[in-house]
Amino acid sequence: MRRFPGSVFRLFLLVLPVLGCQSAPQSPDFAIDEEVECSREALARVGPLDVAMVIDTSMSTLKPTGSDIDGDGVLGVLREGVVTDRDDTRLGAQVAGLRALLSAVDGADVRFALITYSGAIRAPIHPYSRVVKADHARLRAPLGSPPEVIEAELEAAFARGGAGTSDFYAGMHRASRALIEAKPTTESRRRLVLFISDSGGPVIRQPDGTVQWSDPHLEFAMHHAREHGITFNTFGLSAESGRWRFDPLGRIAIATGGTYHMVEDPHALYCHLANALLFPDALF
Repeated sequence: MRRFPGSVFRLFLLVLPVLGCQSAPQSPDFAIDEEVECSREALARVGPLDVAMVIDTSMSTLKPTGSDIDGDGVLGVLREGVVTDRDDTRLGAQVAGLRALLSAVDGADVRFALITYSGAIRAPIHPYSRVVKADHARLRAPLGSPPEVIEAELEAAFARGGAGTSDFYAGMHRASRALIEAKPTTESRRRLVLFISDSGGPVIRQPDGTVQWSDPHLEFAMHHAREHGITFNTFGLSAESGRWRFDPLGRIAIATGGTYHMVEDPHALYCHLANALLFPDALF
């Protein structure tokens, strides 16, 4: 297996006809490892892992991906403010990717939790006193829930649709809490978060090109995750995700020892998620 050292990002892409994975277009700033496997056979060997799956349910996730996610031969497009095929939205792509992952790891030593997040980003206050409102991030399925329960909650999240904007802090807070509060079955279990968004995160770009974070609480959330041995692997579900390496979504992964995945092709989301489980060690 070929690995890319240092700060070079590795994309784990392999065509998987059964689950519809396709290779995303190569960017000069990223390396693609075509040898990486994301098959059911490989995933059957992963673990022991405790994994929090975190999906963005903000308003922007109702936009079309530009791809036929459900494979029905009809491409969902925006018409009079409504997507003609909801399965082809960014929210639909997240649900499809996670459902494929749940199916592929069936039988492996992995416990999953499901969190959804969205909501307004509030004015900065001290991180220790900040209250995350229930409608900003919710634990939909606690760690160790049966796959059928998680799948039902994924479908419910899809049916509810999106609202508000992406509150990264709320999603991070709930994910870390879900992993910390659950009792580990063994001391050797790794704690991972699969954190998906169709946005690079809340930033303010200065005229000189530098980035100022508009939510300083993310720094606290990253520090809290590191203290508890929780690794965040982040996934940018957008054709623009190659630019988000130093936006909050990319920095969350780097700061917690995880990997940032640019998912330019929504069909490739499953393969990125799978490889986050296959190779949980940091690349930075």
